[in-house]
Amino acid sequence: MDILALIKELGWQIGIIVFFIWWSWKREKGLVNRLDVLEDYQRKELQELVTKTTETLIKNTEVMEKFCDQFKLKRKGDSSDTEYIIARDH
Repeated sequence: MDILALIKELGWQIGIIVFFIWWSWKREKGLVNRLDVLEDYQRKELQELVTKTTETLIKNTEVMEKFCDQFKLKRKGDSSDTEYIIARDH
């Protein structure tokens, strides 16, 4: 059976199959593009967030170092609790 006879006999069925293959391909292409845009947005936002967080942590560390230089932090008692008393160096 040659291809023309097959198309003549099964034309509308082949047309439906080709249509759904084309439609699925277009849909998949659109979804991939959408995912690329979303991933780029998330990557950009996360990079900015990490940069801001790093800057904040650096500033916080500088302040804590200045604080620790000005005050002595002493553990209260011999227990393993985390309560501290602040004794100012004069």
